[in-house]
Amino acid sequence: MINKTQNINIREAKKEDFYFVTGLMHEALEPYYGGDHKAHARRIFSTHISGGKDQIGHFSYEQKMFIITLDDVPAGMIHIVLDFRSYIK
Repeated sequence: MINKTQNINIREAKKEDFYFVTGLMHEALEPYYGGDHKAHARRIFSTHISGGKDQIGHFSYEQKMFIITLDDVPAGMIHIVLDFRSYIK
């Protein structure tokens, strides 16, 4: 629960956020979807860290990842994808 005294920030993901992102995606998706969520997290995280260009390139033109922090502690993530049709999702 967020309270009025907490400092909320959104910043670009950094290399140090790797374990937070992979753990969060696994924990959030595992109960609902099959697949290797940690592998997916590794791929999208490395895409962001390497400049945002998707190395596989089948589905997206560029990807960015942001971390939401509460009092400087990671609390969530935002993954933005620009696909080849210029849609942002």
